[in-house]
Amino acid sequence: MQENFSMTGEKTRLIGELMAALKAGRRPLGMSTAMNSPIPLEIASRFGYQWSIVDQEHTLLGSDRMVDLIRASEWARCVTIVKINAPDPVMVRDALDAGACGIQMPGTNNVKLLKEALNSMKYELRGGTRGICPVQRSMFYHTNKYSGHSDWEEVEMNFADQAILMPTVETPEGMRNLEEMLKIDECPIWHIGPMDLASSLGLRHEDPAMADVLLRTVRQLAAKIHKAGKFVCYPLIPAPVAAQTGKGDVLGQMINGIGVDMPYTVDSSCMGYGMAAMVASRDASIADREPTS
Repeated sequence: MQENFSMTGEKTRLIGELMAALKAGRRPLGMSTAMNSPIPLEIASRFGYQWSIVDQEHTLLGSDRMVDLIRASEWARCVTIVKINAPDPVMVRDALDAGACGIQMPGTNNVKLLKEALNSMKYELRGGTRGICPVQRSMFYHTNKYSGHSDWEEVEMNFADQAILMPTVETPEGMRNLEEMLKIDECPIWHIGPMDLASSLGLRHEDPAMADVLLRTVRQLAAKIHKAGKFVCYPLIPAPVAAQTGKGDVLGQMINGIGVDMPYTVDSSCMGYGMAAMVASRDASIADREPTS
């Protein structure tokens, strides 16, 4: 029996397009979903998003629901990266077995943690620690064997070797060890987590100086990442730059000011900003309206 479509081949193509876009400086846009629903990812496909983060760290998202979100991301033809709750080999295995194209690892603090994460993504036959099984979703529940692919094991190991590991710098320890960690070639994309980074530096969001200090710190980290020939991933949140840029395209100024190569939106934040804008517009229209007698 000949298969009609190879999702593994499609994911390989999408990862290649994402990396090509980064190298060409096109700043591919992604969406991080924290709403425990596939709907934002389905909507995102209408606006040219190329990749997604399925967030397990700051949500109640379990393995069952994670699969639904990965399916939605696949339907949208996005590269799916699962943000695991901790650098746990079991969580890495579950996300990749479910069909993720990569892992975002929070709290990447040292070379040891980074190497352990990379090993947990690779199969044992390729020098890693991950076990292989043909019934997992990423292998289409053992159907590859019956659709003309006697080499299913090689196909799966090859895909695992190109899966993305996106480390996150968000602590003082991670900042201190960043240059040493950047020497590891297998991680071309580095995420900077502004919220946890600010907290770890003792910055409170109600502090007027918070935005300036955080922006300066993020710029320094981004410069080190770029110097190592790697790409910077960062969320599109206007708060850290509002104090410096004032009016205008705050998000665009932030992307250029930091040097963000791989920007992303957060679905819940988009809803919040959208709702706030609508309320502000409504209030302005009420204020401008001529009083009726």
